Amino acid sequence: MQENTYTPGYSAPVLSFMGRRTAETHGGFFLPRLRVGWRLLDAGCGPGTITLGLARAVEPGQVVGIDIEESQFASARERAEREGLNVEFRRASVYELPFQDASFDAVFSHALLEHLRDASAALVEMRRVLKPGGLIGVRAEDAGGALIDAASDGPAQAFAAYLATRRAIPKILTTWAANSGGCCGKPTSRLTA
Repeated sequence: MQENTYTPGYSAPVLSFMGRRTAETHGGFFLPRLRVGWRLLDAGCGPGTITLGLARAVEPGQVVGIDIEESQFASARERAEREGLNVEFRRASVYELPFQDASFDAVFSHALLEHLRDASAALVEMRRVLKPGGLIGVRAEDAGGALIDAASDGPAQAFAAYLATRRAIPKILTTWAANSGGCCGKPTSRLTA
């Protein structure tokens, strides 16, 4: 079993930042490709703000958001219930998805792969739960500019680890797609070192 740790942690500033993300701002490339009635997995959904937008795009279909941190789901669950969205949030590891093979029409992941020890293993697992002909949308951040000012070395060490990992993401995605019979869409940006 792979180790599950979210390097940035769950401090108030991190949660505030994650809470401002939406499907429109962080998954806009994916939304036009979704179809009404689809079943969609949001892998590494965090506080679920993107998940809710994905659910609006496929309603009355179902969206399942998974993350390793259960405490993030409360607000999104309440909002989904208020809006009548067909959304389920579950604590789960992207390395061992608790779903049958070919059980989703689409899989989405935002800002997940760069935090994983083995992004390729996660992609294999995402592909396992995807129906034949299904769609995977991945957005890996390019933190082209960042300022780190902290009393401890933790944030700087986390950012250094992130930079080391993010350089590998384009190659991992391309290799994975080629080996799994998939294809890669045109990247919206290039990651540079």
